[in-house]
Amino acid sequence: MDNSGIITTLLGGMLAIVGGFCATLFAQYMSEIIERKKIKRNKAQELYVMITETENNFISSLYVMHAYIDKGMNLEKAIEVGVNGTNNIYSSANKISSISNIYIEELSEEAETYADMVKKSYIGVLDKILKKESVENIYLEMTDAFTSITLPGKELKLSVKKIINNKQGG
Repeated sequence: MDNSGIITTLLGGMLAIVGGFCATLFAQYMSEIIERKKIKRNKAQELYVMITETENNFISSLYVMHAYIDKGMNLEKAIEVGVNGTNNIYSSANKISSISNIYIEELSEEAETYADMVKKSYIGVLDKILKKESVENIYLEMTDAFTSITLPGKELKLSVKKIINNKQGG
């Protein structure tokens, strides 16, 4: 009795089953990788918008505080604007850190540094206003604050753009 036909058929069938199973697993694996890249790119776009909004809120708050101080030293109103701005700035900075820590780990340190710098710079200005320092000191602090977040913000945006354009490990 010649068993080679049966063995060949069984072996071929087993290879087909294993091949089908492996192909399905590979397709799922590749699908998950593509989905993760898509999520990462979407979160990077969200992060880019948040950085821009944070800087705009930062500048707006500083400008409004500056306007109140400039027009008759209405410190109470400047303080109110500053405190409201602090809530917005801190909320945005924390979101930037969280998104990068969860979805874009390679940016987490850079985003954390940026978020800390934004908070520290904004509080520096608010502190001078709360201490009712001279207008010149407050203006100098405002200029320093904006300058201190500009470079880290640009660097973080460039890193985010690379991810969006899929040039960095996407």
